[in-house]
Amino acid sequence: MLHHDGQQEAIKTVQFSVGNGRFYGGGMTIEKDAAPDDGRLDAYSLEVRHWWQILALFPSLRRGTHGRWGSVRTLSGTEFSLHTRRPHDINADGEIIGRTPAHYRLIDGAITVLAPHND
Repeated sequence: MLHHDGQQEAIKTVQFSVGNGRFYGGGMTIEKDAAPDDGRLDAYSLEVRHWWQILALFPSLRRGTHGRWGSVRTLSGTEFSLHTRRPHDINADGEIIGRTPAHYRLIDGAITVLAPHND
């Protein structure tokens, strides 16, 4: 079950990805226009019927055009919750950090970044 923007939707997905930027996993794209400072989390859900359909999606996942596919649900918001019938591993940057249910929330101003001024 996916909860977002005050809505609840039953989904059947093989992968649910959430990010606060454009890329993850060595060049895969969450959303082609995402930025860490845009005030939103972006997500997609791969709702394919057969695992091999992901092979056809792969080039679109790299380019960030996967939202054009009917089997890919794209979302944008500040909070997502994902509940599964059975617990599934949660992978964050190549590490297993827990199991579902998962709750993702954007916390505005949670960190301060110091960087040189660009002229």
